[in-house]
Amino acid sequence: MNIGKFYSNPKHNFFAPSWEYYIGQVDALNPKLVSDLKELILLKEKQIITEFAGLGQDAGTSVGVDSLTGKYRFYNIFSWTEEPAVAFTKFVVEQYRIFLKEFGLHEPATWGRCWANVLRKGQSIGSHNHGCHSYSYLSGHFVIAAEGTGTYYQNPTDLSHHREENLPGRLTFFPSYLRHWTDDYTGPAERITIAFDLYIADEEFRKLNHYGYFRELHDVPEIKLL
Repeated sequence: MNIGKFYSNPKHNFFAPSWEYYIGQVDALNPKLVSDLKELILLKEKQIITEFAGLGQDAGTSVGVDSLTGKYRFYNIFSWTEEPAVAFTKFVVEQYRIFLKEFGLHEPATWGRCWANVLRKGQSIGSHNHGCHSYSYLSGHFVIAAEGTGTYYQNPTDLSHHREENLPGRLTFFPSYLRHWTDDYTGPAERITIAFDLYIADEEFRKLNHYGYFRELHDVPEIKLL
């Protein structure tokens, strides 16, 4: 796994802002996983949008409520039982464990929710984050098909940002509070990514899961890297 460290310039006084964060990236070495996930997501897209028509929110992404992004609260790819989804969940958990080990951190009881983003020509994901509240932890995304696009990450206390290329099979971890967005998509086919949020699940957090949005990930077994 490649880990990038991003940090502010040295402070020149006590009140000056400072920040530091890390982004982890790894590429899946199984192209069949990518193609199988693409097929599965496109198969489920219309079904999910139809089932929850008029419900949901796009969480500031500007994609619209009638999209897979806009229905993120009503399904969880981590809980899907189809083989590609199960393999993907195991891959995410395995890489999450590796990411934590890079910082000497133990693996806490972790819950997650996971959804897909399907964009078409002329669409983009607007500037947003995945939470700045007391439970904010880690988020991520996995690229399935995103020809010619990148994701931009904005530094916490100013408007500066950097761009990461969207490469098929690439898994990225980042702090949930980090604002990010994408290029406009101009490709002929669908642009497909998977996004997720991870949370440390203490007793108070478990009480918030009464709608079943989250799946406990602590019980996912160790696997060989894909």
